[in-house]
Amino acid sequence: MQSSDFDPQSYKVWFRRPTIFVTVSWMLLCAACGIIAPKLIDPIANILKTLGIRSSKYRLTLIADALYRILVMLLPPLLYARSHEGVGASLRLKRPNLAASVYAGIIGMALVPLSRTMTVLWTLLLQTLGAEVSYAVRAPVNFSQLILWLVLDGCLSGICLEMMFHGGLFAGWERRGGERALFAITLFYAAFHGSVQEFPVHLIIGLTTGLVTMYSGSVFCGMMSHVFYGVLMIALDAANGSFETTSLLYAVVQEGRLPSYLASFAFSGALLALLLFIDRLIGRKRGTWPGFLKVERPEAMSASEVLILTVAILTVLSSCAESFISICRF
Repeated sequence: MQSSDFDPQSYKVWFRRPTIFVTVSWMLLCAACGIIAPKLIDPIANILKTLGIRSSKYRLTLIADALYRILVMLLPPLLYARSHEGVGASLRLKRPNLAASVYAGIIGMALVPLSRTMTVLWTLLLQTLGAEVSYAVRAPVNFSQLILWLVLDGCLSGICLEMMFHGGLFAGWERRGGERALFAITLFYAAFHGSVQEFPVHLIIGLTTGLVTMYSGSVFCGMMSHVFYGVLMIALDAANGSFETTSLLYAVVQEGRLPSYLASFAFSGALLALLLFIDRLIGRKRGTWPGFLKVERPEAMSASEVLILTVAILTVLSSCAESFISICRF
């Protein structure tokens, strides 16, 4: 059976997409590199020092992080789509119009107050359960560092993460249905960051940008939401300055701030839900969102796919386990 046996449009949109084995293997590679790369900074710094090349660990970390995101997370799906006809459609590499891009950015900015209050409330819960966790905000110390953070953490990070999860990974998992794909990718996204303290926030970010991508029919809209979110967060941190508190439980509960945080959480959550609902209506009207893909017979996973998925999940969860151990004392 060849591609000519299928309707050309259906073939390009559905049949030409990466397999679950390929996408999960790629996720395993990204997770492994994310764990190993930081541990290589010190040896590389020592090697450069013996060669008479002086370079700070901070600078090496920035370079390694940028190369990791571009070479491991961003380029593989782009190169794969370029060399395989029709894959670009399954990865939703569709150029959005200006209105869709701007609205996606607004949704990204609406994520900021929700993520702030959610992080505070989740930190309170962890402290109540006895976890040794602090609430900290790190702000850039000067203008050059601000620009650097905006480019690397605000823009590059959002572009690469969206290309990885809601471009490549989602395209493969959509074989099992849109709802299953969104559920799986959202969990992968949250666990991939390896932070127990920020796990709920990453769930919301992954779900939101995934929905924006699906409603708009373009992964670039998901990128816009992520970039606007990251840039606004960094800008607010720069304006407010760095701080850290280990007595957040006392400051919020004992000083009577809990009701205001709960009200802010409810309002920001409702606002984000409303914006996503409007985005869904716009997507339906313009025909860019056909709804969750209903697959009557989802493709079964082969033994090799189950094996590589298990290894990938264990690798991703190892970072979360390390974070959990660091904040808990038994």
